[in-house]
Amino acid sequence: MNDLERTFQAVQRGEAPAAEFYRLMRESVLIFLMPYDPGGQGLWQVEYGSGLTFSSWMINGEWMLPIFTSSARMEESLRASGKLGENTNMAEMLGQELLQLLAESLGDEKVVINPYCQSGSRTMDLKLVEAILDGTALERVPRGKRVLAGWILAAPERQPARLREPLARFFRGLPEVKAAWLFRAEESAKPSAEEYVVALLVAGGEPAEVARETSFAIAGAGLPEWGSRVCLLDPKDHDHSEIMARIRPFYHAPDFPPPL
Repeated sequence: MNDLERTFQAVQRGEAPAAEFYRLMRESVLIFLMPYDPGGQGLWQVEYGSGLTFSSWMINGEWMLPIFTSSARMEESLRASGKLGENTNMAEMLGQELLQLLAESLGDEKVVINPYCQSGSRTMDLKLVEAILDGTALERVPRGKRVLAGWILAAPERQPARLREPLARFFRGLPEVKAAWLFRAEESAKPSAEEYVVALLVAGGEPAEVARETSFAIAGAGLPEWGSRVCLLDPKDHDHSEIMARIRPFYHAPDFPPPL
């Protein structure tokens, strides 16, 4: 893997800030697909200013432009999506130039990075592409940490089944809960305690009441030394939307499409 891919996977695991990946995107060569041209074979090397048309894929009911961090991820994606063998042309371009071109051509479509790959995918809309170009998306967050509802949290690398599974059963009876993520606090108030945060995406009903009932469910499922908190995610909040876009929830309703 190249540095861009190593950073992408670290971001997906919550071990590096997304800003680091966005910075490397600008400096790295990215691969994308174009409609088939029988006169072109192999991997095209193109520059900004070339007359380009991007191939779009229908993913979760939306047209998206697939972009890949390497030819290996492109092949993996084509195989996993069943598109390997379809007539298409492959091209590569310096990220800064490709992002500039996307900023000029994107409308309601989104960009999807490494769709259908085992390492996960990320989506970017026009606003984020522009923020990467102008540098506002490159503001760094301390490595391995995120701020959520006043908590500094580590990535959810530990999800105890004794807590996760009863909560999943509980949420199946609450149609208002569309998705739930489980995090462990990096620094507990008590040295011997394990503190967890359940982040909820709630649509409809009374969100505050859902959060209160979830707190009771956590207390009933956990051990005495476990602390428990509930956070309601706001899709309009940048940090919260980042969580929803890049981290697969431990529970999701049938009508909630989790990250690929």
